[in-house]
Amino acid sequence: LIFDACRFAENCYFIQQREEGYSNKSVAEIARELFSYGDGCTMSAKKDGLVNMGGFLALNSQEWTDKVTNLLILIEGFPTYGGLSGRDLEAIARGLREVLNEDYLRFRIAQVRYLGEQLAAGGVPGHSGRGPAARGREKPQPRSAGGSVSSRGGTGSKRASAGAC
Repeated sequence: LIFDACRFAENCYFIQQREEGYSNKSVAEIARELFSYGDGCTMSAKKDGLVNMGGFLALNSQEWTDKVTNLLILIEGFPTYGGLSGRDLEAIARGLREVLNEDYLRFRIAQVRYLGEQLAAGGVPGHSGRGPAARGREKPQPRSAGGSVSSRGGTGSKRASAGAC
């Protein structure tokens, strides 16, 4: 099992808030438990890593790591040939710690909720579900000639996510 970890902190926060038996655990404890069930993860660190570039593949199996590294040599060159700078790696490491701050997560979720409520109050068609789990379940909205606002793809010339809570 390989997790897509780009929004791991937000998802762990929702587990803490909504799942029975997790309200007394920290988001970091939930993340640690979540990742213990998998064989690894991929992550675009531009999201919950809080950085402007970078990402990674993390694996628990040395055998898989060796196979991926050998493939990397064929495609990209030796791991020592480049990659992210030390400054960017430090930014990812700090971002992964900071994103687990529950005050930050509470603010971030409230901010997106507020945006969704304001868009809905203004009559903007689009996403009206609660949180990331509702994405993809909303009813298709008619599109105007000038474009549409939607959390799903489409042919509209304008798109925006209208709320993750």
